[in-house]
Amino acid sequence: MELPSILRHAKRGYWDAKRPAKNKGFTLIEILIAIAILALIVSVGLFISFDFYKSYAFRSERNIIVSVLQKARNQSLSNINQVRHGVHFQDNPLTYVMFECPSANPQCTSYIANPVTDIVVQSSYGVSINAPALPFDVIFNQLDASCASANCITNPLAITVSDSVKSYDIKINNEGQINW
Repeated sequence: MELPSILRHAKRGYWDAKRPAKNKGFTLIEILIAIAILALIVSVGLFISFDFYKSYAFRSERNIIVSVLQKARNQSLSNINQVRHGVHFQDNPLTYVMFECPSANPQCTSYIANPVTDIVVQSSYGVSINAPALPFDVIFNQLDASCASANCITNPLAITVSDSVKSYDIKINNEGQINW
């Protein structure tokens, strides 16, 4: 009985019917094609991961703004130091300052700097706040945490956070509810 052709070539030392075993290996063209395919896959992955990072950083910055607003609202709701609490948004660089009204003026209607009690958070990602115009304050009343700022008493305040591509609205209604 005769062996099939594949086994006959393997028995004689050939791995392929056309190429002897001593010429095993890759040609230069095969290596260049493999490198080109690998480079294409890496470049596509790099663009996707960079876009993912930008999206993550933007959402993270939005979440920081929301958490600063919620913390100020919770401090007013808890009546910490029996004064109003709020957040002051300022530009150059974009900064969020969580503050409490001074005890001499517990019903203040605008930001009064106090380096002892103020918590300053600088923007870490290149976002801008489009509406309302900077600087502005969001102040919450004591005990009920309703919005005491003039810009949210009649209509919900919409803080538009945007980068060059995306934008998010953070809305604060007259009852102090924060929606994003």
